Amino acid sequence: MKRKILIVEDNVGLSQMQKDWFSQAGYDAVTAMNETIARSLIRRTQFDLILSDVRLPEGDGISLLEWLRKERKDIPFILTTYNPQNETCNAPRTNGAKIKTKRETETKRSVPSVRFFCAPAGGVI
Repeated sequence: MKRKILIVEDNVGLSQMQKDWFSQAGYDAVTAMNETIARSLIRRTQFDLILSDVRLPEGDGISLLEWLRKERKDIPFILTTYNPQNETCNAPRTNGAKIKTKRETETKRSVPSVRFFCAPAGGVI
């Protein structure tokens, strides 16, 4: 069974590029353009990893992460941003999420990171 990844990104080109890479690497990748759509998908689907932009047109990645923790959903979460020095990313609100720059997630080099976060306990995908 393929591992499921939710990509929450409002940049359609980047979102599609990431979806294609993860699909080629053997993952079932699903995209959402904003926090509202992401929440709806999370309620209906069990994801193994969420890769979310910090800034979204409706909501943001950090409030999505806070909601996820409040709902007691223990899904690995990676925040992406163009500006990791932004005070939002350094806030305690990141609640244990890993933060990656957009430059890192704009390349296929993000696939090994995802493999790490999706690995079952005691194993590697």
